[in-house]
Amino acid sequence: MDFIALLHQGYVIIECTPESPEFDLINDSFIGMRRHRQDLANNTAWVHSLQGL
Repeated sequence: MDFIALLHQGYVIIECTPESPEFDLINDSFIGMRRHRQDLANNTAWVHSLQGL
């Protein structure tokens, strides 16, 4: 098939159905695991300390 014929075919639109997530982000232990770390209270200062700024 040549390029022009390919362009004339158009696009096929595939509709995705929304699926419920297999995990609960609100109650996941990974989310918020750094909440109580004092060294990460100011994210910008922490990154600058790593970069030596």
